[in-house]
Amino acid sequence: MDFIDNQAEESDASSGHSDDEEPQSKKMKMAKEKSKRKKKMVASSDEDEDDDDDEEENRKEMQGFIADDDDEEEDAKSEKSEKSRHSGEDELDDEDLDLINENYDIRETKKQNRVQLGDSSDEDEPIRRPNHEDDDLLSERGSDDGDRRKDRGRGDRGGYGSESERSEDDFIEDDGDAPRRHRKRHRGDENLPEGAEDDARDVFGVEDFNLDEFYDDDDGEDGLEDEEEEIIEDDGEGGEIKIRRKKDTTKKSTLLESIEPSEIDRGFLLPGDKKIAKEDLPERFQLRRTPVTEADDDELESEALWIIKYAFEEGTVTNQADLDQDDKLDCIMNLDPSVYEDRKKAVIKSIKKVLQFIRVRSNSFEPTFIGFYRKEDIDNLLTMNNLWRVYDFDEKWCHLSEKKNKIYDLMRRMREYQELSDDLTAKRRPISDADLMDTKYAETLEQLTDIHANFQLLYGALLDDMIRWEKGRLTGEEEEQEYRVKFKSSIRNDKYQMCVENGIGELAGRFGLTAKQFSENLNWKKHDIEQDPMLPLEAAEEYVCPAFSDSDMVLNGAKFMLAKEISRQPQVRHSVRQEFRQSAHFWIKPTKKGRDTIDQTHPLYDKRYIKSKPVRSLTAEEFLFYHKAKEDGLVDVLIMYESEEDQDSNNYLVNKYLSDSIFQKDEYTENVEQWNSVRDECVNMAITEMLVPYMRDELYNTILEEAKTAVAKKCRKEFASRISRSGYLPDFDNNDDDDDGMDQHGARRIMAVCYPTERDEASFGVMVDENGAIVDYLRMVHFTKRTFGGGNNGLRKAESMDLFKKFVQRRKPHAIGLNIEDMECTRLKRDLEEAVADLFSQNLIYKPIPVFLMDNEAAKVYMRSNVSLAENPDHPPTLRQALSLARLLLDPIPEYAHLWNIDEDIFCLSLHPLQRDIDQEQLALVLSHELVNKVNEEGVDINKCAEFPHYTNMLQFTCGLGPRKATDLLKSIKANDNLIESRSKLVVGCKLGPKVFMNCAGFIKIDTIKVSEKTDAYVEVLDGSRVHPETYEWARKMAVDALEVDDSADPTAALQEIMESPDRLRDLDLDAFADELSRQGFGEKKSTLYDISSELSARYKDLRQPFQEPTGELLYDLLARSGKEIREGAKVLGTVQSVQYRKVDKDAADSMLPDVGEDGLFTCPCCKSFTSSAPGGIQEHMLGDSRQGGCPGTPVGIRVRFDNGMTGFCPNKNISSSHVDNPLTRVKINQPYYFKVLKLDKERFSLFLSCKSSDLKEDDLSQRDQYWDEHQYQADLELMKSESKKKTEANTRVKRVIAHPNFHNVSYEAATKMLDEMDWSECIIRPSANKDSGLSVTWKICDRVYHNFFVKESAKDQVFSIGRQLSVGGEDFEDLDELIARFVQPMIQISHEITTHKYFFPNGTCEETEAVEQFVREKKRELGRSPYVFSASYRQPCQFCISYMFDNTERIRHEYFKIVPHGVRFRHQNFDTLDRMMAWFKRHFHEPPIELRRSAIPAPQYRVGAPPAAPYYPPQFVGYH
Repeated sequence: MDFIDNQAEESDASSGHSDDEEPQSKKMKMAKEKSKRKKKMVASSDEDEDDDDDEEENRKEMQGFIADDDDEEEDAKSEKSEKSRHSGEDELDDEDLDLINENYDIRETKKQNRVQLGDSSDEDEPIRRPNHEDDDLLSERGSDDGDRRKDRGRGDRGGYGSESERSEDDFIEDDGDAPRRHRKRHRGDENLPEGAEDDARDVFGVEDFNLDEFYDDDDGEDGLEDEEEEIIEDDGEGGEIKIRRKKDTTKKSTLLESIEPSEIDRGFLLPGDKKIAKEDLPERFQLRRTPVTEADDDELESEALWIIKYAFEEGTVTNQADLDQDDKLDCIMNLDPSVYEDRKKAVIKSIKKVLQFIRVRSNSFEPTFIGFYRKEDIDNLLTMNNLWRVYDFDEKWCHLSEKKNKIYDLMRRMREYQELSDDLTAKRRPISDADLMDTKYAETLEQLTDIHANFQLLYGALLDDMIRWEKGRLTGEEEEQEYRVKFKSSIRNDKYQMCVENGIGELAGRFGLTAKQFSENLNWKKHDIEQDPMLPLEAAEEYVCPAFSDSDMVLNGAKFMLAKEISRQPQVRHSVRQEFRQSAHFWIKPTKKGRDTIDQTHPLYDKRYIKSKPVRSLTAEEFLFYHKAKEDGLVDVLIMYESEEDQDSNNYLVNKYLSDSIFQKDEYTENVEQWNSVRDECVNMAITEMLVPYMRDELYNTILEEAKTAVAKKCRKEFASRISRSGYLPDFDNNDDDDDGMDQHGARRIMAVCYPTERDEASFGVMVDENGAIVDYLRMVHFTKRTFGGGNNGLRKAESMDLFKKFVQRRKPHAIGLNIEDMECTRLKRDLEEAVADLFSQNLIYKPIPVFLMDNEAAKVYMRSNVSLAENPDHPPTLRQALSLARLLLDPIPEYAHLWNIDEDIFCLSLHPLQRDIDQEQLALVLSHELVNKVNEEGVDINKCAEFPHYTNMLQFTCGLGPRKATDLLKSIKANDNLIESRSKLVVGCKLGPKVFMNCAGFIKIDTIKVSEKTDAYVEVLDGSRVHPETYEWARKMAVDALEVDDSADPTAALQEIMESPDRLRDLDLDAFADELSRQGFGEKKSTLYDISSELSARYKDLRQPFQEPTGELLYDLLARSGKEIREGAKVLGTVQSVQYRKVDKDAADSMLPDVGEDGLFTCPCCKSFTSSAPGGIQEHMLGDSRQGGCPGTPVGIRVRFDNGMTGFCPNKNISSSHVDNPLTRVKINQPYYFKVLKLDKERFSLFLSCKSSDLKEDDLSQRDQYWDEHQYQADLELMKSESKKKTEANTRVKRVIAHPNFHNVSYEAATKMLDEMDWSECIIRPSANKDSGLSVTWKICDRVYHNFFVKESAKDQVFSIGRQLSVGGEDFEDLDELIARFVQPMIQISHEITTHKYFFPNGTCEETEAVEQFVREKKRELGRSPYVFSASYRQPCQFCISYMFDNTERIRHEYFKIVPHGVRFRHQNFDTLDRMMAWFKRHFHEPPIELRRSAIPAPQYRVGAPPAAPYYPPQFVGYH
């Protein structure tokens, strides 16, 4: 606004026009701008007619209770008005905004991810970068989404230089005719820091870089609608006239808009980056998610108590004991109870002191500085890991305090609104002092979440009214309004609010206890239940309304209201949460995709079926595997409170809240019983339907976060192990003749050899000096070939080894490193060692040079990185890999720090299988902690960082610095002749502030010897030690005292002398010196003095463990990393490499008799493969040399090779279940087979295998989880077998190509379903399920009965086509039409005649004997005579049964007949039609069947009930049964 007004005034002054002459549109615009700046509110009785501007103001007022994480936006708005300052202090987080917006149906615009160059708006607000800080109030862990961005401020695009310096930019050479244009310009880059243009040139590599291309010319004027420009034209008389025209306001594309924000971030060019670099505060303090803030003593005391509770004492839900050992307080573990409390108080005091160092602005010390230089203040009770944990939990405390203050202030405002306003609705539930105290003393984000959820339920609908009321008080224009309705309408349209609006809450208040009273009764019965005299439904009658039309609806609404309020009570939630987490169980079951995907190599193979496993038994990152599998659709995860035993015994969670009579009246009247039942329903609804699902999701997220934290800790531990050891340090004392007069000050020569995985590529060796710079390199084309290989391989190998020997003889490295790529590395290492030994034996080198196998992963990451390509553009990839390997052998820390670059190559390291599934910023945080520790422990040679690019990244991990401050510091050094002579120059020359200097000074070392060679200035010897500048005087005093010279002696000379003979420091009484310092007011400094003494004895002595070559289990893990993991019990595919023989005992060969075969030939008793016609040949074979065709020995097994280069042994007894003499009878060389790993010995690199089918089929039950669900496993196994069988059958059936309306390529089941929808006369012809040369014909007889017969095909042209001849029952047919007409349709017609007969039994089949006989008797009663009944057979389709009474005893006989193509066959006779059969039957029904007459044993003339299977009569044709 001010900018626009000023521009308008300048235009007026320059043009000489009055206000009246202003263009009307511009005057209206200015008037509108001024009207927007006025703070007034026009009261209106009709809110529905408010205009858009009023709604916009109301939205801004919402910021009074909605958190906005964008602190820069708050700062920019804080200067606008008193009102916005008031609301800005009371904001909640984005999650609260989402909740309230959801409740109020407010839509908000999504934040943009790209940097925006916004036009200057009417209100002249600065351009801001969206803040991605996670302020999730509803998460205890605080960072579920995990993509927090760097906190770099963004502001208005500033300029570099004055307006006069920019005047030439606008200069246009006048050609005499063209009009000159003078545009009123306002630079949008005035606020950019000094020197930013130079920085931009460095980043973009452009010498003529012009910042004008980054910003619009009219950046400050884009918000104006009517902008003008002056055009000076010649008036034709030698004069000039000025013409004002409207400027073209078309948006122009700028260079900055075309650049990705990430590219801009890399250059640290933004004003916020410059501010961070220049501010005298550690950069990590400024970039922390919740920045470090000032705190008073009371807050620090509370925070120290909170940290020791939640950081070191509070347990996790899952079992993380093994991983938490590094973070535990060793000083108070396993102490006697009498000592524990005193020690704990001392630890709390130390934690408070650490917090003072961090949060008191006069200190601002990082944890690393505290651990090194403030040991006495923490009484040596806290380790470095403990200090970082305190630092991390300080961030959580600040985050918690920020949220707590916002919630507390919101509740305070609501309470003020309740007390002072006339809103009767707001007064129904007053906020008490206890509610405010609960908020003030909340200790976890979970507690705050519960408080906030309860507040949202009870008071969320009143927030708009509260805002309007506060707005009226601020403006002084609030009009008193008379509330004409008892319940005000709410924006929210949920079920609870509907109940509130219709007064159902009054009925909920008559249940006997409020939700608050119920929660207070959980621990002890504090409140008695007030019993209502009316029955529940009678009481509900009083509240019937249009929305709740009957008493049942009213009562249900009241129950829902009370249940909702109970479920939001913080005490209830806390109680349910504790119960749920203590006893929760989970179930795991693989999905169909999981059953096919999870094999023995999957980490969940032995844990894929889990039943009722307690959540507390989960360990480390186990649950993250389940979560990842669930996200991939491999398993289903179910979490429940009750175990299977609890479910069987009906022991549910809600019973704990129903059984204690918390909400029960102890009376037995009908009224009380009904109310007790209603109360139980409320509690059950609150617990089971509302809280349990919420707690299930919360628990899931909690244990998932714990699993992710476990992965981060394991990554930290693995990373720490890689940088915890120093580089190789040669023994210079015994190396005098080897250096040829070289300066031995750190002069190490390291060589590394790398061979590629592709054997046809060349291998490379490289030599680096003590600075990691390349001295020389070597190319060996045939290094990977074998010395005794076939053809010319041996000669080519010798050529490469000769090159290697000459290189070593010339360069004389102190050590040689070889990459661990696969198992070949062990052979190649032997080749190098033999070459070195050969040189030493010939006296070509003065001592043996050690050869080390080295972890190759970091070197390969560097090889593939953009950084390596930029630094070594002319070197092939393998040479770049060798360079990195040599630097790792020299010192691993600079090389790992080198990977922490703008491309984040450090995350390409494989530290854990699940490292990609956790928050990458969380991973970066823990890795940076370790790197900061080790970098500062080693010290940073700042001149080396300025000189060598691969050392540069170490500087950002120096205590107090960061990437921005390190970049800024290096620029200052480069401007200072690339040399820092002393630590004091960091302040004088590089302008480091006192706080940053205090943090970093002790860890920045100056190589005093090399600096002395480059400058004549005084060099402080202590600058090359860990002694901090604040204690230099004490170090000098110690040197003078140790030499026992006069105090007037030169302390510098004393220091030089004491460093040459440090043994004299042992005579110093440092304890007395410490006492003297304490008396002088310096405090306890004993540890500091001892550290100074140690440092004077050996300046910057490497405190890391010495370099050690990987061996044993570690070497095995590195070798096995190239392929799939091999573990005991696993089934692995391997290739048979050779047969293993046991050598022949030459002495016992004479006593061994050859075997004689049936053919008369003699067989060798050892190898079992050589035969001879005479025993002498066998004897000669056994005594001969195996390399010349002699007996190789007795075969004992086979040697197997796996894809990762590992080899294993499978003995004869494990090849087959039967006896095996010669393995080659069972397996073949170079053929792959599956083997089971029975035993794995990592120390000896041996695998003991078996390929017996019995071993391969069996799973290793010992590896299965304790809670393995065997029942579900077996059920799924049967299901998989069934599916596999169906799939096999489907795949084996040939799809037929037959053009006929009755033919379908379907199965029998599908055909029956189709027939159910078709007419009775239809049939389906389909492929036979058993033979490709056959068809099946199916038709429906009656309900559930289908007839099916086989048709044989012959004379087929193709397997999928129909045969030219079809045969059924001895009859042949030419085509399907003839088959249907002559064979199928006659039988269908007869069967239809039977099923539609008036005496047919339609309600079942003949196998249902009792039902058929009952139907016969019903027909007899109906007809008055003995009837007969037809029924179809289910077991034998196409056969029917006739049931009838054959005498006066009402006994029923059942006889079977069947239909044939030419009629009906009954009692071994054929009948053309059913009528003829029945005519014959009526004449002979009293005669027994032939089978009964032929029986040898007298049998009854009747049979009661149907037989187990219908009697079978041999048909006259075959094939259609």
